[in-house]
Amino acid sequence: MATGRSKTERALGNCWAKLMSNVGHWVQKLPASSLAGLPDWILVTAEVGIVLVEAKLLQSRGNAFVPSQCTKAQRFFLEAVSRHGGEAYVLVLGPESWYLHRVKGKVEFLAREVYDRFARSYDLEF
Repeated sequence: MATGRSKTERALGNCWAKLMSNVGHWVQKLPASSLAGLPDWILVTAEVGIVLVEAKLLQSRGNAFVPSQCTKAQRFFLEAVSRHGGEAYVLVLGPESWYLHRVKGKVEFLAREVYDRFARSYDLEF
């Protein structure tokens, strides 16, 4: 599926969620609410269990993702889950591909080279 450059974070996230659902995972968009900072998505897989996912658009230049793209509250939830044994990711959404960037204690930048090498197409079947 050619997604085009004008797709929003939500539209690209929906493409990713459909792919995850198609391979048997449960994925649910979490509503924006008074729980400011709660990640965008919850993903449940047989292999990993419950995963919290915050979606962000691919940076147009420089690093693929930088922590300042997340609010302080978003970083708090991702880092707290990671520090306490859960899995948390930043989903970096490009126009043609996506990459799940794991939070390991702290939300950190994602180098463009890593994204370019490991990003997966929205059309990719597992």
